Amino acid sequence: MGYENKENRVRRVEVRFTQEEYNRAAEKAMGAGLSFSEYVRRCVLNRRIASKVELRTLSAERNILAELRKQGGLMKLIHNETRGTYSQETAETIRALGSCARVLERKIHESQERLLGNMIASPSEQLEKI
Repeated sequence: MGYENKENRVRRVEVRFTQEEYNRAAEKAMGAGLSFSEYVRRCVLNRRIASKVELRTLSAERNILAELRKQGGLMKLIHNETRGTYSQETAETIRALGSCARVLERKIHESQERLLGNMIASPSEQLEKI
């Protein structure tokens, strides 16, 4: 089932929330950058719900990881072209960059799993999270 355009949405549904439930749902909708209706619709239809901040953070983390890898490659090039003149310094830098890259890879992997979990959860599980 694809996303329907707004003109096809002719059915209105009334749902009752406690004030606390409404506040929690509205906060989650705002955090995801969605209207309240779109947030509830996505929960009910088991569509992906991810915070725009989370998505931007994941994108930034991927860019940083790519930069770390590029810097590591450049350090390796410097090490090889200077025939090890700066071997201790370049080796330490390469190790540090590699360590940072591994930590960031784990964080990216965890973020991706968490975001995919939002897509896999059943509608009732997503509404229970509210």
